[in-house]
Amino acid sequence: MSAKEVPDGDLAFLAVHTTETHDCWHVVTGCSTHITGEIELEAFYVAQMSASRFWLALLAKNLLKSTLQEIETSGDYMDALCRGWLRGKQAKPLFGIEWNKLWETPLAEVRDRLNLNRLPETASSLSI
Repeated sequence: MSAKEVPDGDLAFLAVHTTETHDCWHVVTGCSTHITGEIELEAFYVAQMSASRFWLALLAKNLLKSTLQEIETSGDYMDALCRGWLRGKQAKPLFGIEWNKLWETPLAEVRDRLNLNRLPETASSLSI
């Protein structure tokens, strides 16, 4: 998106920033780019940035798709949603980080700083 295409305002900044940093969030959280990883990251976004309609709609779309087309994936989708939500709640805020200033920092160190290297305390209940 070019500078003249970016509308003014907080919502515009939010949209542009999350679009520009989405792949960084994938890397730092360790969420895959497969559908379950996307669901985990979407739930992480909801936990970190409060319940925005956009992220909740994406989660709902994926759960509806599972219900209508791939019911056998519903357990995996729900596990991913729970994992993302719990990890997003325990992690330090990722929104607004200037990722370009961290390129030289080892990934494990970045994850430590952001409280992303440990599983949520209730994660053990996810693998029943």
